[in-house]
Amino acid sequence: TLLRYGEKTGSIPFCSLRNLSRRVKAPLPKTDERSMLNIRQNSGSDWNPITDCAVANAIASEVKDSTSVGKRCAFVGWELHEDDGGTKQAKRSLNVEELAMEEYHFGRLPCDTESDVKGQWVGWHNEGGHVRALFRILCLPQLLEYHSQEERCLNEEKAVFLTKYQSSPHDLHVGHFKMHSDSPVRGFYERHRPAIESFLSDLTHMDDSSLSNLIYDRIVGRWKQHTDDRSRLKDPRLLEDVEELKTLTLIAVALGPTALSRIFRTLCFDYRHWSGGLPDLFLIRARYASIENGPDS
Repeated sequence: TLLRYGEKTGSIPFCSLRNLSRRVKAPLPKTDERSMLNIRQNSGSDWNPITDCAVANAIASEVKDSTSVGKRCAFVGWELHEDDGGTKQAKRSLNVEELAMEEYHFGRLPCDTESDVKGQWVGWHNEGGHVRALFRILCLPQLLEYHSQEERCLNEEKAVFLTKYQSSPHDLHVGHFKMHSDSPVRGFYERHRPAIESFLSDLTHMDDSSLSNLIYDRIVGRWKQHTDDRSRLKDPRLLEDVEELKTLTLIAVALGPTALSRIFRTLCFDYRHWSGGLPDLFLIRARYASIENGPDS
């Protein structure tokens, strides 16, 4: 009954309906959020991801009792040393994310690749931090500048901005829903739908150069808002963005504007829920196209 009510009224966030459908083993309700984000059924029968398998030596725990059950495993790490002719030597213990980065970096994974280029993957274990940083840099400033006459009449700004020191509106972390009452209450996506769709449409049609320039201009614009370096030190996120400018640009171009727009739309629906679904380990590899008859071909 609750699933049908949420599907009909849209007054219950999809993340709550999804958890409830799993517990009662019922089909996912067809809500606006599910249809717009193309969310699959719980079974996942229409999704067959490629899985890479590797054999690794786990380090046995010194304490074997009930307290050791469920703890993270540590693995033996092997690294190549060019000075010793490329011999493998035990370096240190690794967690599972570090082990995966090592396997892909040295070309032991993936096993069934058809490419002649092996390894050289680099990665970050930051729970999708770079993708969230791109959302904060590219998407949020554009959306927060949008204030329609309807929003001012409903006086919603006073509910989502309680202090000028907020880095984001409070409703960004609330699931997408619609409260039908005397004073309608809308979620972040509903309040900013025209601005969100307009920005994501422009983002989808960008090429690699335009996307790179947009990231650069956004960070430089924030840098110039400060009068001196002392003022910039009070914005640690700005300093991190400047330091990782090339990394963020590389990741954005690698993902592409279409994938970025879909990710950003999902985060606008329910940032708190969907940002937790980002991959905890992100791997990337730069490949350079050869220039025929050029000096660097």
